[in-house]
Amino acid sequence: MQWEVSDGLGTIAKNYAYMLRYLTDGMEDPQRDRIYSDLVSDIYSASDTLTRRLLMPDSPSIYFATIRNLGIRPRRLQDILDEYVKLSGAVANIVEQITQGTPRANRADMERAEREIFNYVWTVFPLTGADANAVREFLGDEVMPLTTKRLLVSGLVLGAMEFFDPARILLLMDIYDSDTLDVRLTSAALVGFLLAMFKFRNRPMPQTITDRLAAVSDLPGWQSDLKTAFLELIRTRDTERINRTMREDIIPGMMKMRPDIIRKMGEASFDPENPEANPEWEEMLSKSGLADKIRDLSELQQEGADVFMSTFSHLKSFPFFNEAANWFMPFDTERTDIAAVELPPALAELMARLPILCDSDKYSFFLSLNHVPQAQRRMMMSQFEAQNAQQLEEMMRAEASMPAMERRTAISSFLQNLYRFLNLFRRNADFYNPFAEGVNLLCVESLAPYLSDAETVRVVAEFFFRCGYWSDALAAFLHLDKLLPVPEGPVFQKIGYCYQKMGDVDKAIEYYHQAEYFDAESTWLRRRLAAAYRQKGDYAEAARYYGLLADDDPDNADLALTIGYVLLQNKDYKGALKQFYKVEYLDENNARLLRPLAWTLFLSGDYEGARERYRRILENEPNSGDYLNMGHVAMALAQYKEAINFYKLSMNGADGGTEALIRNIRADADALRGAGVTDRVTALIIDALLYSLN
Repeated sequence: MQWEVSDGLGTIAKNYAYMLRYLTDGMEDPQRDRIYSDLVSDIYSASDTLTRRLLMPDSPSIYFATIRNLGIRPRRLQDILDEYVKLSGAVANIVEQITQGTPRANRADMERAEREIFNYVWTVFPLTGADANAVREFLGDEVMPLTTKRLLVSGLVLGAMEFFDPARILLLMDIYDSDTLDVRLTSAALVGFLLAMFKFRNRPMPQTITDRLAAVSDLPGWQSDLKTAFLELIRTRDTERINRTMREDIIPGMMKMRPDIIRKMGEASFDPENPEANPEWEEMLSKSGLADKIRDLSELQQEGADVFMSTFSHLKSFPFFNEAANWFMPFDTERTDIAAVELPPALAELMARLPILCDSDKYSFFLSLNHVPQAQRRMMMSQFEAQNAQQLEEMMRAEASMPAMERRTAISSFLQNLYRFLNLFRRNADFYNPFAEGVNLLCVESLAPYLSDAETVRVVAEFFFRCGYWSDALAAFLHLDKLLPVPEGPVFQKIGYCYQKMGDVDKAIEYYHQAEYFDAESTWLRRRLAAAYRQKGDYAEAARYYGLLADDDPDNADLALTIGYVLLQNKDYKGALKQFYKVEYLDENNARLLRPLAWTLFLSGDYEGARERYRRILENEPNSGDYLNMGHVAMALAQYKEAINFYKLSMNGADGGTEALIRNIRADADALRGAGVTDRVTALIIDALLYSLN
């Protein structure tokens, strides 16, 4: 019954038939690829339209619930904006007449209109030309509040990640392209169309978007802005790791240490905000390992990482955050939700301008103050104002003097609002979350040509590599290798390491060998090649590379032990014994030596030597495997009663009982045969063992 969709599909089919006819008639059509791509895009759009209409009547998601609520009083965006303009004018007149402030009723009406603007631009699909023009006119009106403009752009961004809407993406590009709009508007628009293109990266992009992107790329600041946005997007991946460190390590560690600190130094000395003030406190932090973690977090914060997520995540349960729009509402101390909080005007202004906290965290902070006793609140505010006001003012002046820092701060703040909404909103499961899969713009085909700056790609690759995102790091390093004018050995090393961490050992070895051309004597490279060949099962090559390492470090007992293990796996028992004896000479008390040495002696036929080592092992916390192997030694010496006794001890110390023991004995059948124990004798001893248990 969707006649307009049916008509659209009919037009698509007709145009496709024309294209096929031109092709079969041998007619040249330089626009054929563009037409084909646009037809595919139109089919996707028709599918989106039908999907949306099928879900609209009954879907419980907040997106469709909001559409249904707006449908109760259907209006055009222009009508909603006109109402807001009238309300803002009325409020301005009243404020001019009444110096005490804006009446709450009028302020509440404005806030309701702001939420309606947000909900409309978030849920409208597709964005019409009239709606786009209304947005442009409103954003260009210098009289309208910047806070409302920012909220409107946030709604556009959120809607861009619901359904693929070329008109919406083009509008976001236009907003970014504007040189008259505030940097916070253009930064949010930049993030918005990048995230939309990432989500829909597997769809063919209409030519209109490709052409507009090409025009945007000619802007003087495009490369710098794209680099900044990309780095801030991938930096969000660190947020959960930081949050986990705070939640599981630092905060519990502080709480665990607090009684000891108070007992040793008194209540007054416990000052985690200033550990340097007390050397004993700093020493306790260092011994606990918390000092290193705090130092790491401090360094991450200086790099721009979001370290406040865990601090404010538990303060997002206020009713204020039940509205999706409020998560993106620019901070304003005049809002009705927080107007009751008494703050010194200078501090309120300072907090509003504070760049290190995003808007939703500022609201969390002020809403939580309502639950703090007034006396404590005043004391806390006075301390905060005295200690931090001057420092924060200096920091903001420094940032204002650097346009690049201003852009980065604007992008980071918007991303923090978006990240918190998509991860902490009560209905967050209703939304696509790009941060959950990890944003990597290198995967977006239409953006790849603009990510041709080798240094940018290198920074991205190193970040992925440092954080252990191996598949993304691999894609970035492979892309970097194509961009470099001359190949680099370290890049090949890291490509190989990514492959190895992902389980592709053959590819890892291939790139490690390419890296050898640049630095064949690299200790790191030899270790990785040795480990890769060992992982592959090529123990001879593994032993060769470990041997090269040993040539440079002949007195390394751990390295000799590893070589012994590899030679043992390669059934070179003589060579393995040589290495194990070397370890015994270098470090006779090496706790890891006795077991492999004893087993190698058994496999090489030195049963008395094996028995002597196993006796030493059994004197010091033996396990079931030690008793099993001692039983094998007794079997080789034809001491069958002793073998049965050791097998019983092995059975008693292991899970699985008799069946597990029998499996373990049979698993070592080759070793027993090598010791002259026939399969018949092994079977008879197993039966004798079973009889002895009855």
